[in-house]
Amino acid sequence: MLSALNISASQVDPRSVLIVGGGVSGMQAALSLAALGVPVLLVEKNAHLGGQVMRLDKVYPTDHCAFCPAWSTAKACYESPLITVLLHAELTRPPASSAVPAPKPAPGRPSCAATPS
Repeated sequence: MLSALNISASQVDPRSVLIVGGGVSGMQAALSLAALGVPVLLVEKNAHLGGQVMRLDKVYPTDHCAFCPAWSTAKACYESPLITVLLHAELTRPPASSAVPAPKPAPGRPSCAATPS
């Protein structure tokens, strides 16, 4: 059963990166960021990291073990001091009072917002 975990902004390193999804891509992104010295919060809704790959037996075209490399990557995530793994976790919308406004573009820099043509 999921329970609420309230994390305030003061509890999070401002350099931290939030990665939602502990599949192969999420784990690799977390490890790459950790190698650069960036703290990572890796959130996975299931009981384990690895995503759909953990359900496979062999991969095409080599017939090699599918979950063996994913397991090694998951182990590296669990062991990294810069990666915090939250299992059985989901993100929910924060209360309106705690919403963070979108950053404004620097003066003289174009906005990323689409403009009508």
